[in-house]
Amino acid sequence: MAQASTTAPDRVTSRVTGTFTAADQVSPWVEMGGPFLMAAGPTGAGSVRLEVSFDGGATAHVAGLPSGAPNLWTVPALQHVPNVISEAGLLFRLYCVTYGGTPIPYRMSR
Repeated sequence: MAQASTTAPDRVTSRVTGTFTAADQVSPWVEMGGPFLMAAGPTGAGSVRLEVSFDGGATAHVAGLPSGAPNLWTVPALQHVPNVISEAGLLFRLYCVTYGGTPIPYRMSR
């Protein structure tokens, strides 16, 4: 049976990680360029949503998902985000909507 490596380098092409410690905090903007994974948790309590910018990060918009699924996830959350908007140069970030008093680690990666 295969074992997960704890020493292998991270092979993603785009990534942003961090920790939310209050509501209304945001992650840095990151260009994903296709489908990606979003994770919030596994520790912490609260909710996060995905935002998108069409103008280099000057304006944030709540990102719509093609499936029509709600763009609000309760921690812990692991979500595959399909090619939400296939336009080069788009930036994505996470927004901490609610915070339950325990730090929320997050990651978006492709």
